[in-house]
Amino acid sequence: MHSCSPASPERLAQSFGAAATDYERVRPEWPPAAVERAAALLGLDRDAAVVDLDPETGKVKLLRYVAVDDCGNAINPLTLEGQLLGGYAHGLGYALFESAQYDSDGSLRTPSFLDYTIVSTGEITATPELVHIETTTDSNPENFKGAGESGTIPVPAAIANAIEDALRQRRPDAVVDHLPMTPDRIVELLNGDK
Repeated sequence: MHSCSPASPERLAQSFGAAATDYERVRPEWPPAAVERAAALLGLDRDAAVVDLDPETGKVKLLRYVAVDDCGNAINPLTLEGQLLGGYAHGLGYALFESAQYDSDGSLRTPSFLDYTIVSTGEITATPELVHIETTTDSNPENFKGAGESGTIPVPAAIANAIEDALRQRRPDAVVDHLPMTPDRIVELLNGDK
């Protein structure tokens, strides 16, 4: 089973006037009123994920990930790319691996990084495709905006949406309502356990 989060990466990038390939700078030629509306509505980024789920084991394989960001004029595009890639790895960990677990008496069962998987190169099965667009802002003359958490915040949501979409191909009532989405949790959802 594989699925994509709400918009396909191609449609996602095309809606911004960009090709979903490598990191690139795009200046859409939009009328000023459309740019203002887009900046107000779109925020700083849009992400899409394509996953493959093994229904027997619950294992998730991320097949494709596209992140479209608008942080205005990037002061240092290479640093921005590194920030977005690092945020992607962090968000991937939050979506699929990292969990504080407690036993029945309230004792923390995962007190250190040795007790649960932290994302490393082995867990990153898809290198994200980064697309940078630049819309104008009246906030400063240099057209700078923050990149901040745009690498981290949307990743778990995009992956969770793709997982839920894939699960609903077999169980239309499946709901992803918490993270991380471990293989055990995915098998539970496929079996109808709440």
